[in-house]
Amino acid sequence: MPMTTILVELDSTAQSAARLDLSARHDAHLIGLFVIPPFEPPMMFPGAIWCLSEIQAEYRERAQTDAGTVQGAFESALKQNGLAGEWRCLDGFADDVIVTHARYADFVAVGQADSDRRSASVAAR
Repeated sequence: MPMTTILVELDSTAQSAARLDLSARHDAHLIGLFVIPPFEPPMMFPGAIWCLSEIQAEYRERAQTDAGTVQGAFESALKQNGLAGEWRCLDGFADDVIVTHARYADFVAVGQADSDRRSASVAAR
């Protein structure tokens, strides 16, 4: 059975670029999925509750910047390989978002958690 639609979960890691490269080798419609996890402040945030909204805004800004960078790489890969595709950038928990969108794809390429690297654009799994 040929793969006509490939969903590739993308983030700001080098491993994400490898998933994109592998997925782009197939003559299929690529869906680039970038998930921005919800902001979760630390449980103990003593004495600095007044700046929580600033931290949340910075988190969101960094995630949007990462999304723009990754989207550029995705669109470049599509153009370079002559493929059709679409970009999706969604807020939510990665597991939930990926599972929902995976239902409509023939193949799904996802990464795994890297405990050494945490950023706004790397979903915790």
